[in-house]
Amino acid sequence: MKKILILASALLVSSAALGQYLLVNQFKGADIGAQINNCLLSLPASGGVCDARALQGALTVSTNPYNGVTNPTVLLLGNATFVSAPQWGSLPSGTSIIGAGMGVTTIQQTANNSPVLTAGLL
Repeated sequence: MKKILILASALLVSSAALGQYLLVNQFKGADIGAQINNCLLSLPASGGVCDARALQGALTVSTNPYNGVTNPTVLLLGNATFVSAPQWGSLPSGTSIIGAGMGVTTIQQTANNSPVLTAGLL
């Protein structure tokens, strides 16, 4: 089982600079992946922030959260382990995934050693 540790510990984001700020737990979905996807797809073309920090614990991801997402986004993750069956694919340019720190936020693949996501250079 491959794991990705999210190493960021804090972030102050200006919503004016990044566009809209939405809470993932306000979106419906069959699983956490679908909730994140619905949030990301609700952001304007200029981008914005989806905050999933309220969702904690072991979370099963059955839906690719970045399916159909093409705009620059920031996804905030909290004290959670995201166990993902699907690959998240290549993230759109300008995408950031920011967790609560090493050992606090983890994204891991369920069954094989395939990468969960592909990211470019900063």
